[in-house]
Amino acid sequence: MLVAVVLVGCAHGKPNNDGVDAAPDTPVVVDSGCGMLPCQAIYVAPSGSDTAAGTKDAPVQTISAGITKAAAAVPAEAVVVQAGSYAETLVVPSGVMIYGGFDASWSRAASATTEITGASPAVTFQAITATSGLDHVTVKSADAAQPGESSIAVVVMGSSMMVELRTVTLLPGNGAPGKDGGNGTAGAGGADGIIGQKGVEHSGSFGCSNNTLPVPGAGGTSTCGRAGGAGGAPGVGSGAGATGAPGAGGTPGGVGGATTKPGTAGTPGANGTPGMLGSGGMETGVFAGAVYMPSNGGNATAGGNANGGGGGGGGGGGTNNCDSSGSSGGGGGGGGCGATPGTAGTGGGGSFGLVAIDSHVNLTASMITAGTGGAGGKGGQGGQGGLGGAGGLGGPYGGSNDQDDGGNGAAGGKGGDGGTGGHGGGGGGGPSAAVVCVGTGTISLLQSPMLTGGTGGAAGASPGNPGAPGLSTRSIGCSFF
Repeated sequence: MLVAVVLVGCAHGKPNNDGVDAAPDTPVVVDSGCGMLPCQAIYVAPSGSDTAAGTKDAPVQTISAGITKAAAAVPAEAVVVQAGSYAETLVVPSGVMIYGGFDASWSRAASATTEITGASPAVTFQAITATSGLDHVTVKSADAAQPGESSIAVVVMGSSMMVELRTVTLLPGNGAPGKDGGNGTAGAGGADGIIGQKGVEHSGSFGCSNNTLPVPGAGGTSTCGRAGGAGGAPGVGSGAGATGAPGAGGTPGGVGGATTKPGTAGTPGANGTPGMLGSGGMETGVFAGAVYMPSNGGNATAGGNANGGGGGGGGGGGTNNCDSSGSSGGGGGGGGCGATPGTAGTGGGGSFGLVAIDSHVNLTASMITAGTGGAGGKGGQGGQGGLGGAGGLGGPYGGSNDQDDGGNGAAGGKGGDGGTGGHGGGGGGGPSAAVVCVGTGTISLLQSPMLTGGTGGAAGASPGNPGAPGLSTRSIGCSFF
């Protein structure tokens, strides 16, 4: 039998007479007995068996089995695949070319479609040092399922030799949406201040009563350490009432009243500061190797705790007839606690046809159409700050027979309201790109390939800063030659 060694295919991927594009500068042995196909080849057909020899008459059933047999040969052989849908996820080793588009008689036919459908990435080339690739093959990667996960049809990583993709159709699935952030929780409220006590007659003179002096009203408590100040003690006789204690955070208490005069009210506590808003995610994230890292929204901060109210000043004492006390001041209200923030939404996953990482790819007469990026997750709403407690009222007048001309104590100041938690940022929508280049990745475009970005994922909503819609583009980071 006459056998010829023919050098077919230049740097432009010129096809053989039978339509099989040989690798550039790769000798392919053909003769009439092989039907003008590579003689050193493993054959794959849906009707085959993976225990078969992998010949035309005894093909294997799966492309992965064909690849295993082809890679075991020295040098590696081609893999020739009949039309059909092959539900496989493939890793193609160095030196293996996969030729599709053959009918049941092993002839190339326009109607014969060889389709690989697998989980992302459906086909991977890694550390290629001898010409490898796909020819007349359609690759579809499944839609991403986990939050923020991407779908990639073909990945080429760390390959010093060009990977050849000739007359291929790459159809990545859709990226998965990001996760919604959670809402924050409300801050605890401050307790009300305690009311002051009424004034009494307090004298050691003959015929006068010597009653127990009124106790100032206590400040309202606070679970975040922002209690109100206690009210001021009353004056007795010609004495002035005491100034109310400051509330937590330094809120001044009210000044005590001079003889026979009422005290002044405590100062209300300052409100807590609202939490800072989280930033929105961007239109595209970054690749870490072959893994796309979505652009998540930023986290917000918690609301600040409020200050406690100052205690009310005590009333001044009285001297008419028998000495008497004023009534005591009321306690300041406890400060409300700040709320926790809403958490950020995470970014949506992307849809990418071809990702070249530190590798060069020849893309010839092919079509890549990206799918839809995943929507960004919603940013959570910050919780409401806790309300400050009311200030306790000043002690009531004790009556003309007891308090007589003593002054009344004043009310404590209200506790401040806790700050609202910040809203989490919305996640960025997932990008949709036909090709992506990472690191030193480059792509040569031959014979007018068609590269089409799909629809970028919707922006993640937020009561604060929403994310950006996902990028829709022909390429990300690529230099074309």
